[in-house]
Amino acid sequence: MKHLLSIGLMLVLVECSTRNATTATKSDSERLLKTDRPAAVSNTIYSSPESVTDTTMGAWHIHLRVAPNELVIDPKSDYPVRDNSAFLTLYKDGLLLCKNKELRTKTFVGKEGEFQLQGVAPLFTTDNTLYLQTWDCIPETDDCWNMLYCYNLGRKPDLYVLTMEMGDEECDIINDLSEFMTLYLHQKKVAQPTVGQLKPLFKRYLRPSLVSRLLASDGHADDELILQGLSSIDYETALQSLEIDCDSTKTATVKFKTTKHRRDTVGLTVRCEIQDSTAYQFGDKTEYYPNYRFAEFKRK
Repeated sequence: MKHLLSIGLMLVLVECSTRNATTATKSDSERLLKTDRPAAVSNTIYSSPESVTDTTMGAWHIHLRVAPNELVIDPKSDYPVRDNSAFLTLYKDGLLLCKNKELRTKTFVGKEGEFQLQGVAPLFTTDNTLYLQTWDCIPETDDCWNMLYCYNLGRKPDLYVLTMEMGDEECDIINDLSEFMTLYLHQKKVAQPTVGQLKPLFKRYLRPSLVSRLLASDGHADDELILQGLSSIDYETALQSLEIDCDSTKTATVKFKTTKHRRDTVGLTVRCEIQDSTAYQFGDKTEYYPNYRFAEFKRK
């Protein structure tokens, strides 16, 4: 439900734990841009309002501006629409890393002219990586790519597909587990962090009881408690082959390949529990939707 709301309303949302965050939008309504086009087709091109996100997350200061660019999607249709670009200015520990770096639809989905970049938001940060979540959709449809763009210090960016199921509570579990496993496996790939270094990630997605067990052992206790002793994992292969499924609000399944040369996948069963709930306002009516956390991982 929460993912449906974020895409349907085309909002750029910043994690509630983010501090000093401000979002400014030039207009709450759709702007019409005039252009010289044959009258037989249309003399109007539609575009999204520009938005700005300025936020600090840990040692990272992130400035994101999303605005229409020159590319028109489906220009001969009855509803031609401009694509958007995101412009990223980024500081870490006060040091400028990039200024107005343009991120386009082709940055995230490899091509332009069909999908529109509809949102970019900071999802998570670590000492070595800024994670941006992006949504690229065919205009006026729910046919979308939900992408994770990883800005890595000292290395090229990485890009992964996140699931984007819409509808019931099981869909939210799938989406959250996809986020967690992608963030987790990527950190294992780029840094081999200790449990202590992964604490912010664990606290965001895991039940407190599991976090306590992990921190009590420290070191690399996650290798046993999350990855269930799986060894010699090629983390990039695992990330590219990651699959998430959920049959109920109590359990979910994670599948991935451990090496490029292995055809079969390994599976983990994940037990889910309700942590708290989030209130959504629909007119004068308030509805509450549960937030799930992951309590236990077992080898399938």
